[in-house]
Order: sequence, then C-alpha cells, then structure tokens
Amino acid sequence: QPDEGATDCLKCIPGKFQSQRGLINCTDCAVGRASLTEERESECDVCMEGQYQRDKSATTCLKCIPGKFQNLNASSNCNECKVNSYQKDPGSKSCQPCPKNTYTDKKSGATDCFLCPAGKSGASCSKCPSGWYRGDEDQTCLGCHIGKYSSERGSHFCLKCPAGYHMNDTKAHTC
Repeated sequence: QPDEGATDCLKCIPGKFQSQRGLINCTDCAVGRASLTEERESECDVCMEGQYQRDKSATTCLKCIPGKFQNLNASSNCNECKVNSYQKDPGSKSCQPCPKNTYTDKKSGATDCFLCPAGKSGASCSKCPSGWYRGDEDQTCLGCHIGKYSSERGSHFCLKCPAGYHMNDTKAHTC
C-alpha cells in the first residue's frame, strides 16, 4: 500500500510479487521469470528449457520459435541453431544435426535441412572428387565404373570413354 492511512492493502497483480509485509509496492518478476498469480508472495516462476522471457513483470514465458532453442532455465532469449543443424518445433531444448547428404540453406536458425544437389555429398555438401559422381537418387558419391570417367569435381554422372580410348580402372578421371 503506497498511501498512508489506507484501510486495505493492495494486491500484487500478475507479473509482480511481494514476499515481505509493510512495503509500499510490489516487485517485478525478473527477466527469465513470469507469473499469472495474483497476490503472489514468492519470487516468480522460472522459464523452463525451451522458453524465455526478456521483459520484467511478465505474466507468461514464451516458447522459442522454430530454428531456435534454449537449454537453460530462467533465460531471457533463445539461441539460433548452428549451421547444418535445425529445429522444426517451437519450445525446443536443442537442435538436431542435419542427416547425411543434407544441409541448411541459412548460416544459422534453420527449420529444415535440404538434400545436397547432384554432384555433391556429405555433411557440408562437398563436390564429389574427379572419377566419382552422385546423381539425384544416389545417397553418396559413387566411383565411375570401368569404361566410364568423370574429369571434373562435382559430376552428376560419368561419361563413356570415347572411341579408341579405354579405361580399366574404377574411379578414373581420364580414359
């Protein structure tokens, strides 16, 4: 109660608390905490993993949006998923690594991973080496078969050796 001579004490509103008697105001919920309770007598509730609250006097904790996570309690923000990791669900505690032969199209904060384009493979979608290829349907880079070659890195397919040339080794880059 801030007024002298008042006959009643005022209730602390949601987002505030007071744990002592005889004071003139209520205390704001701290950043990373929130409370919907009226007349709260103890510190506000902690925002749990996957949640945050950046404002004082908050009544609710907010869920991290897809592409972000929070693995700590009482946080004031969420962290972005790192490169080649993602998170689709709101309120997440962690990000998932992209599966093999997929990548993220953003530097960070991705909500999905995409299949590496033909000619590329691996966690970072690196170009297949010379003598190797990866088509749209292949899971990894494959070595060219006998009688075929790929002279460039990142080939989508192997070429047949021209007439008059041969190659009797696999994974060759010339005939």
